[in-house]
Amino acid sequence: MDHHKCGVLLLLAIAALAAALVRGDSIVSGNVFCDQCLHGRPSMWGIPIRGAKVLVHCRNRQGMAMAVPAMSNFLGAFVANFPGEHDLQHCTSRLMWSPLKQCNVVANAQQSLRLEWKILDNAFYTVKPLYFTPVKPLAICPVSRPKLDPIVVPKAPAQQQPSSYCRADHWMNPVYSCHWKFVTPDESIAKLLGPRARDKYGNITALEALVKNSSLNGIADQHYATTYNGLLSETVAALLNSYYNSRFSLSPMTISRIFDNVIARGTPKDASKIAAEFRRANAGLGKGTCLLDVCKSK
Repeated sequence: MDHHKCGVLLLLAIAALAAALVRGDSIVSGNVFCDQCLHGRPSMWGIPIRGAKVLVHCRNRQGMAMAVPAMSNFLGAFVANFPGEHDLQHCTSRLMWSPLKQCNVVANAQQSLRLEWKILDNAFYTVKPLYFTPVKPLAICPVSRPKLDPIVVPKAPAQQQPSSYCRADHWMNPVYSCHWKFVTPDESIAKLLGPRARDKYGNITALEALVKNSSLNGIADQHYATTYNGLLSETVAALLNSYYNSRFSLSPMTISRIFDNVIARGTPKDASKIAAEFRRANAGLGKGTCLLDVCKSK
């Protein structure tokens, strides 16, 4: 099971979380696979298990048990939904049953949950891969051979590049236009954020979206206009940061899903809260610095 598959599983879980945004749910996501070669970890020889039964088990502060069952899909991914806001950091995800007769030995019976992020009243938790094994490695598995210890030449530790966090006013500055990745200043928000964005804001460009902060066509309520324009501006800035900074706290998919759900079902209060959360993320939670270099003139 490679990193690409794991990424697909995470995106599926994010889609489930986005659908529950306004309700205020807690989502648990993970995946189940068969460790065919008894490697004890995800590997290219691991295969996802469809139809595996998983139980997310919790006990609240009053000692009352709470459990939600889940079943893995064809990619081995499972999602457990806890309606309402819950603190699930002390819960565990347990393997219950495998549909594969040749791979039904529980290897790691349970794993603790990890909080990935929380926004408004919604929380998204992940769990490390759960896996079953056969009694012995299958015939397709490579035979391990002893290897000679390689001669390792010590290297100086690589210096990690600092992360850059830039506000909307940075991204709208023409001197930084060369740093726009995967998005161009004249790209329409319909293409960038979908048809709901076009219906809400009109056929404007990404650059125009960044500078929207005071009025909305046909809207008389100034506070209402500022709220939704601020949401659009911070959303576009967050997308640009996520493309430029690989360690940005939100992925492009997550940003787009949250924005779309607020536009579709959220209230002005929700829009204001999401805009504030995106603004904090764009500022590196108050500790970030914009490290964009001035573009060279052509």
